Amino acid sequence: MNSFNKLNIIKNIKNLDFKAKKSFGQNFLIDNNICSKIASSIPEKFNDTVIEIGPGFGTLTYILAKKFKQVLSIELDNKLYSFVSKKMSDLKNIKFINQDALKVNINDIIFSNFQNFSSVVLCANLPYCITTPVLTKFLKSDLIDYITVMVQKEAAERITAPLGDRSCGAISYFARYYSNPKINFHVSKNCFFPAPKVDSTVISFEKIKNPNCKNEELLFKIIKLAFEKRRKNILNSIFLNFNFKKEFIFEILKKCNLDKNMRAENLKLEDFINISNLISCNF
Repeated sequence: MNSFNKLNIIKNIKNLDFKAKKSFGQNFLIDNNICSKIASSIPEKFNDTVIEIGPGFGTLTYILAKKFKQVLSIELDNKLYSFVSKKMSDLKNIKFINQDALKVNINDIIFSNFQNFSSVVLCANLPYCITTPVLTKFLKSDLIDYITVMVQKEAAERITAPLGDRSCGAISYFARYYSNPKINFHVSKNCFFPAPKVDSTVISFEKIKNPNCKNEELLFKIIKLAFEKRRKNILNSIFLNFNFKKEFIFEILKKCNLDKNMRAENLKLEDFINISNLISCNF
């Protein structure tokens, strides 16, 4: 039963009189080889349970169902949810929910839909507009062990950029705080229908523990604001954004062996952690 190929998907789109919604970032993956490559890129030790965001017409979903013991697929679009849940109703290891992935409670959906799981993977073809919010939400979760997502190529390069590189940003530090991110492979825009304007990249994140930070909320606030003011030196970006006395921030940087004239991208993740820890201790 593999009707999840390019011709059938295009046929289904026409039969449903379905129009891809730009607001949902709907560009459907229609290349089975790429879907197989995505599934194969996930290490075998994580082949127990997977959450998929945005199954669309089920091309990737079908292949994930052959690899994983349990699959939960989250589809926001009502018409697509109705279609794919009926189309794949004979596959007993898949459950579908018609919800917004950004609004679900991760713990609730995992414990209410899975039993006896040893690991949980997130897999998705992410629209650009929700790439950062989805990664932020799922990387934070203690129940997610591994993430494989397809994003726009430019976003992938920024997320996985080496810290200290000019192309890195706040999301680069966030990703490395929770995981070891890496680029797996690139995907041509011609593998989608309708075809987007840019190519995509599949990236993965193997989760890690980072116990050194005393206040994660403060840490990421400092990083975010530092990169919003990345042309300013680190002394002024923290001073201006937090209304601390300049002398206080100068002493913090001095204790961290950091030059006050350094900019955000010059700092290591450990530097930001040390800054936030010292600020946290004083308030």
